[in-house]
Amino acid sequence: MSIDKERAAVIAAQENLLLTRARYHEQTRTLEVLIRRHRVVCLIGAGFGAGLIAGRLPIARLLRSATSLFSLGTSILRTPLGAMALGAFVAKEQPKAGIPGSD
Repeated sequence: MSIDKERAAVIAAQENLLLTRARYHEQTRTLEVLIRRHRVVCLIGAGFGAGLIAGRLPIARLLRSATSLFSLGTSILRTPLGAMALGAFVAKEQPKAGIPGSD
């Protein structure tokens, strides 16, 4: 392959990546707006679903599942990447003081 063909292939791949990224952001933006608009309903629904699952499982299995999830969560948060992700999530959820339209 010549340099020009390789350069054209790279440019085509970059354009494809940008187009795919734009489509992804467009799709996730609508989902993010929907979740923001119905945040309380999502929280209540998630709690209701968790309650249904907890009510259907035997206590021993429920406790085993809860300890496994808690262990997994704490092991993820112990890593540097987990701490950074938690910090980014908390910072994203809090409005920035003094900036209009940031809430």
